[in-house]
Amino acid sequence: MDEILIQRFAQLISAQIGLQIRLQDYPVLSQKIVTRARELRYSHPQDYYNLLTGETSVSQNEWRQLIPLITTPESYFFRDRGQFKLLQTVILPQLIARKKESKQLQIWSAGCSTGEEPYSLSLLLQQLIPNWEEWKILILGTDINELSLEKARQGIYSAWSFRQVDSEIISKSFLAWGGGWKINPKTRKSVKFMNFNLVQGDLADDSKLRNFDLVICRNVFVYFEKHHISQAINKFYQALQPEGYLITAHSELQGVENNPFKATIFPESVIYQRPKETESISQHFIPSSKLDRSTLCIVLSPENQKNGSNLSPETHLKKNNINQKSLQSQVDLKSKIVHSSIATDINYSKLTVEIEEAYKLFKHKKYKEAIQKINLFLDKNKSNFDAYYLLGKIYANLGQYKEAISYCQKAITVDSLSVLPCYILLNIAEEINNKEEAKKLAKRIIYLSGISPSSISAYVKLAFLYEQEDNQKKAKQNYTIALELLQQLPPQAKVEYTEDLTVAELKISLISIINNIN
Repeated sequence: MDEILIQRFAQLISAQIGLQIRLQDYPVLSQKIVTRARELRYSHPQDYYNLLTGETSVSQNEWRQLIPLITTPESYFFRDRGQFKLLQTVILPQLIARKKESKQLQIWSAGCSTGEEPYSLSLLLQQLIPNWEEWKILILGTDINELSLEKARQGIYSAWSFRQVDSEIISKSFLAWGGGWKINPKTRKSVKFMNFNLVQGDLADDSKLRNFDLVICRNVFVYFEKHHISQAINKFYQALQPEGYLITAHSELQGVENNPFKATIFPESVIYQRPKETESISQHFIPSSKLDRSTLCIVLSPENQKNGSNLSPETHLKKNNINQKSLQSQVDLKSKIVHSSIATDINYSKLTVEIEEAYKLFKHKKYKEAIQKINLFLDKNKSNFDAYYLLGKIYANLGQYKEAISYCQKAITVDSLSVLPCYILLNIAEEINNKEEAKKLAKRIIYLSGISPSSISAYVKLAFLYEQEDNQKKAKQNYTIALELLQQLPPQAKVEYTEDLTVAELKISLISIINNIN
């Protein structure tokens, strides 16, 4: 098949079902199309293309035949234990409490594949609702793959679908069926299945796609074009009741523009919620000032604390009247952006007396005395994380990077999961202009922190490093994640290095940066 025609097939498939066909997937797609065209006795793939572009019932039926060939159904019970734990302990209990009077609950499992996810939700709700039988519960599973839906309706599964399920749950909720298990009638009762296309489907065509309390769409958008993701989440927004929840797989909505949902960060996952208000959540975060990344970097840099600067971004600009070019040159000289957007430091309440005293000396910049006190402590107490970490901070502040790196590495040896010494090493890497090492360290912090406020600075730093490489796409993605994390903090929370710079002001700065990236 010639390259132009396979591109047209890829574009048609994307427009029809949202599936992104990558260049490396063209040969496999071409083979499948040619095989299917021959089965239908078409002399040329172009004839098959013409069939798919038609609006007849024959064309629609052919799409039902093609979709299973180009999609890969993959699911199992209680997939992603972290998210199911969050459902069990936070999301579903909130919804159950909210619905205790009406005793009605509606959940949409979009892209449900062979049905393990909606059945898992049914099992979970049975555990959480003692009077389950008195409730009117609908768990709707939708997919575009009719073969997967047929298997879901049968409810018969092999051992592979239970690879993360306790044997006790299997024995209580499933019936032995041949070489596998069949879902029991009680669990099946509230679960329904239907074919729905997240791209082409219209919510107005089916009254069942309304008033949901929870929508789960996981491991679907990873295959979608960005603009089709936006289309789908807008449909979910319309389908949800106010304050209803949306759960996607991790990071699937990163970089998606015009996301109307409010994001909440949990250790296990990001959860999205439709606000009470009818307007889009993005309207709450329209920047009120023209702050650029250079201003942000200067205002948040550690040097401002040393110079006694306690100015908000707007005041800083007005007082100093520094233009963008001058600010950028200062940032280039310092090679620093936000040292630590949100305070991340030693847990002061758990320090030994000696380290607490050394820490107070450090705060007053009495570095020599602090070093002496820590060394006396280490003579009697080997391999202490707080001591090594504080020495790393002191030597980094003194500009003695070799010593700082050595003590940070010792701290990591004691606690390999702590991000604190990694931040010091990251700042040093930036200071000596080792950008590759800085990127590695930022990614390590993100990996160790997960989706939490302690990774905000790492995301900002990584974004700035990508900007310096002129990788605007990755820069924007990382700034956006930092903004999403900031949105979960109290608006009046303080950042570490400027007393008067609030999280709300930092949000404005980040939004301005994001909006100005091409």
